[in-house]
Amino acid sequence: MRLSLGRDGRLPPSVTMGTVDVAFHLAARGRPLPVVFAFAFDGAAPTLDSLRARVAERAHGIPALHYRIARERRRFRRVDRIAADRHVHEAWLPEDTDGSATGRLMLSRPMNADGRPPWDVWLVHGPAGRHTLCYRTDHAFQDGVGAAYTARALLGDDPEGGPVPQPRRLPTAAGLAGTLGDLAGAF
Repeated sequence: MRLSLGRDGRLPPSVTMGTVDVAFHLAARGRPLPVVFAFAFDGAAPTLDSLRARVAERAHGIPALHYRIARERRRFRRVDRIAADRHVHEAWLPEDTDGSATGRLMLSRPMNADGRPPWDVWLVHGPAGRHTLCYRTDHAFQDGVGAAYTARALLGDDPEGGPVPQPRRLPTAAGLAGTLGDLAGAF
C-alpha cells in the first residue's frame, strides 16, 4: 500500500488495493492470511499497559496502520482512531521452549473481523524469564517488507534507526580498471 497525503494534508479516505494485494486477497478467499514477526527475549517482559502505551504512541505515525480492508470492494478504508487496547494482546505459554507454540498461536488465532485495521501486537510470556513480542498482519494488507518496517517502528528501541549510511567514496583506479575489464568482457 503506497500512501501520500491529500491536498488537505490528511491521508486519503480510501486506497485501491494493488495487484499483489488483490492476488493474496483472492487466494485466501477473503480470509486473512497472517504475516508474523516474532522477537524472542530473555529477561523481564514489559507490562501489557506499557506495551499498549508504546503502540498507542507510535501507531499514529505509521500511515498503513490507519486502514482496514473493505474486502467486498477490494479497497483499503481509513479509520480515524486506533484503539491500542484492541490491537495489543497478551498470552501465556510457559511450556513453549522453542517458540513453536507461539507460532501456532499466531497462525491459528483468528484475526479481527470487526472492521478494525488488520494488525495486532502480542506479548507472549514463555518459560521463566523469556517472552516474545509478535507483530501480526494480513498479507493482503502488508507484504513481508512492509510488515518488517512496521514491526520495527512499533516495537523497536530505535524505530528510526537502521544501517549507518556509508560515506560516499570516489572510485579507485583498480575499481575503474576492473569495471572496464568487465564491460570489455561482456562484448
